[in-house]
Amino acid sequence: MINLETERVILYPLDSINLLLSLESFQELEKRLGVTITDRKLDEEMQYATKVRLKKVLEDERNYLWLTNWAIISKDKNCIVGFVTIKGCPNDMGEVTIEYGIEKEYRGNGYATEAVKKLIKWIFISPRAKYVIVDIDKVNTSSHRVLEKVGAIKYKETDELLWWKVKNTKLNEVEKLIEIIELNKDLIRVFDALDKIGLVEYYVGAGALAQNVWNIETGRSQNYGISDVDIIYFNPNMLEEDETKIRKKLEKELGNFPVWLDVKNQARVHLWYKEKFGYEIETYKSLEDAIKTWPTTSTSFGVQRERKNKWNVYAPYGLRDIFEMRVKANPIQITEAIYMNKVQKWTDRWPELEVVEWSDKNIEIVNTEVISIVRK
Repeated sequence: MINLETERVILYPLDSINLLLSLESFQELEKRLGVTITDRKLDEEMQYATKVRLKKVLEDERNYLWLTNWAIISKDKNCIVGFVTIKGCPNDMGEVTIEYGIEKEYRGNGYATEAVKKLIKWIFISPRAKYVIVDIDKVNTSSHRVLEKVGAIKYKETDELLWWKVKNTKLNEVEKLIEIIELNKDLIRVFDALDKIGLVEYYVGAGALAQNVWNIETGRSQNYGISDVDIIYFNPNMLEEDETKIRKKLEKELGNFPVWLDVKNQARVHLWYKEKFGYEIETYKSLEDAIKTWPTTSTSFGVQRERKNKWNVYAPYGLRDIFEMRVKANPIQITEAIYMNKVQKWTDRWPELEVVEWSDKNIEIVNTEVISIVRK
């Protein structure tokens, strides 16, 4: 489940069960979301709109995040103060239409601005989304001010409506990757645990991060299809049993974590690789040296959090294949059989993936340095 948070609000997307509860018993919805129970019920207009949303979600539950009402929950009041709705996936022109409303008693507190701004930021994580569209009654001047504050411009009008558009100014791919990671509370728990055990020279990488991006791109739950989290470090002086010790320290910090933690000292990989895969490899000289050999371009990258707001990303083949959901072999070290096995496993879970035919031609390295960004 994806929840979006700002300083003062939480945006909670309603699945089909919660949409139905909002229609039949708003108090049961409030109870299910853990917020203050009120005597509220949806007005006639909102009931009709929610029935439309429910129908759309039931027709395409995999993409429900793009089709549903998101409850706007005030953190300090612990109650639902309104809703913002996404009315469909990006169309052929990259347009996404939204609408929003705040309960009368909570208007004038900036909740709409905060919620709409955050949801637009989430929408623009998708490379398919180029514009967010909103149509507002001409007389609704307070909503016009909200849209001005989030950077929208007026581009069309009728006798009764004004049409507003927000253009995607495009985060660069590294910023977009970190934005997605920060949305996943389980991944952030991993980085927090790594801080606590004092592991410094490490990367979290490969499948779990790429698959998290694919899940965002396809509207699936964040951890869908993810079986493990790869954590690599580099220490030529540590023994095999030290990997187990590090993993157990992490498990202790993380408690009941939903997936396996695959902890590997890349300085030792050459010692066991032949026994597992049938052929020898050269000794890695560094973590970056190891990442360059990983099986596909879309999983050959690693992320490290140096401090709470500073991130380091090493992506020798760039990040474009990740966001374009393209699987392409990196033949430095793997065989065609290994590649096809991964292709089969991944396309079973993400049939939207574009698979590039196996080639033993080496891939050009586009980034030789670690990229660092500081988040505000």
